[in-house]
Amino acid sequence: MPLTPVQVLWVNMVTAVTLSLALAYEPAEPGIMRRPPRGSGGSIVGGRELGFVLLLSLLIGGATLAVFGISLASGNDLAVARTEAVTMLALGQLAYLLNCRFLTRSSLTFDVFRGNPAIGWSALALIVLQLVYAYAPFMNSLFGSEPLTITGWLLPIAFSIGIFLAVEVLKAMRRAGDKSADTATLYANA
Repeated sequence: MPLTPVQVLWVNMVTAVTLSLALAYEPAEPGIMRRPPRGSGGSIVGGRELGFVLLLSLLIGGATLAVFGISLASGNDLAVARTEAVTMLALGQLAYLLNCRFLTRSSLTFDVFRGNPAIGWSALALIVLQLVYAYAPFMNSLFGSEPLTITGWLLPIAFSIGIFLAVEVLKAMRRAGDKSADTATLYANA
């Protein structure tokens, strides 16, 4: 198995404590009050949003499995491969947090690091906790993790950047689809 149950618990605990709290302090996006309200009687999470969440879950889960598989194929032992996979899962969720900063525009801007100091502190806390997870001997024995070499960090970081960029492409496609639908509605009402 790529991750043990206690490693999954670690990722859930660390991301809930760090990344989820950062979103609680997120200021409203500009123009949020100009958006039309959701229709009454509809579900909170529509089919389109659910599809986006499922696709993102497949991206992060697939990247985690890929990092695990590549690490094993490179000759690393199981504990190192699992540590890289846990790191990938945590960094992948950090990448998505940055994507979530702006839902209606691109996050490929330095603005993603401004406006909410909790984001920077949460990212730093997550990285420090992952370093403790990987390098503290008591954590190694508790979670079955192993210290990573510098190259052991490269795959999780590269895949996390890939996830960030892939989500930005999906957001751009969604914005383009929304503009097309708005244009079609405008012409239909004219």
